[in-house]
Amino acid sequence: MSQVKDIFDAVKHKLPDRDNLYPAINTALRLISKRLFYNRSNLVRGELDETITADSSSLTLPTDFWGLIGAPYIEDDLSVLKPIPNEEEKLSNTENTNPVFYEIIGQTCYLYPGSSSAETLKGGYWTRPTKITSPLDTMPFAELFDDVIEDALLEVYGEKNMGLRQFIYQAVDEIAPYIGRTAVTEVQDAQCLDSLYEEEW
Repeated sequence: MSQVKDIFDAVKHKLPDRDNLYPAINTALRLISKRLFYNRSNLVRGELDETITADSSSLTLPTDFWGLIGAPYIEDDLSVLKPIPNEEEKLSNTENTNPVFYEIIGQTCYLYPGSSSAETLKGGYWTRPTKITSPLDTMPFAELFDDVIEDALLEVYGEKNMGLRQFIYQAVDEIAPYIGRTAVTEVQDAQCLDSLYEEEW
């Protein structure tokens, strides 16, 4: 796995007056992640495995959570949660039993009703790239886009003329379709769940 210093070493001879390349690297990583999500790539997929404590109506999502892929569900219960449809449902689901609906606000997932017993929330989610802050940080994506990020630095700080967003999108699109696209986590079809994942992410 490459580190940030490897990216610096590759371009520093072309950008001798630049000491802080982190803002451009992080911008490039965010654009790459968004384009990978557009391409439904497994490279930006994470898996929820979050504990719902007994008598609780909310839980904190992973720090890299950037959006759901499909619907979350309760492990072992084969109970897929639905988005809360309106305020009336919120007000009528206040007693902790078995969660039916969910609502995500920021990094918190609220359950309606709350869970009366300890459970595990599962499902797929879109991951946010970890912010790069140190030369020893590991570059994401298994070196697939290191050259793209190097060229992005030259685009931002050098003399290239291609638009950064278009440049990154084109570079990602040349790779992403061949890596494998993500599929929603399968749930055992014990309750006629065939239609649960019809909505594409």
